[in-house]
Amino acid sequence: MLYRMISFIVIFSFVSVMLYLHNESSHYAGADDHSREAVEVPVGEPVPRIAGELQQDDMNTWLLQVEVENFAFTPEKTGTEEGSLQEGHAHLYVNGEKIGRIYGNYHDMGELNEGDRIQVFLTTNDHKILQKNGEVIAYEERIKAE
Repeated sequence: MLYRMISFIVIFSFVSVMLYLHNESSHYAGADDHSREAVEVPVGEPVPRIAGELQQDDMNTWLLQVEVENFAFTPEKTGTEEGSLQEGHAHLYVNGEKIGRIYGNYHDMGELNEGDRIQVFLTTNDHKILQKNGEVIAYEERIKAE
């Protein structure tokens, strides 16, 4: 009887921890997190735009520079519903996995490999991806061999 009780506690604890970790990791990474929810920029409102450039330095690391139009980075409002569709931050993905947020024009990407796909999605303060006419407003680039 004691063996069954201890087994139950161990298995229950393990399953609980695994479910907790799965839930926490899915919030920050992967295609299914809540941040993939989109919001359409209505007709008549200025449409945000994003462009970018990746530059490799002598240390084999990469610097991402993004330029935005009709959009302001507002890190102080992140996680709130304040603001408009012309402000927020960007979500950064490498090979489909969310690796972080961007709150300005430059981001140190560290080391990247040939074939890596970089995507930067403009998002509202409450993490909704901006889109116009059903197309997400994003910058994308794939690392090519030089």
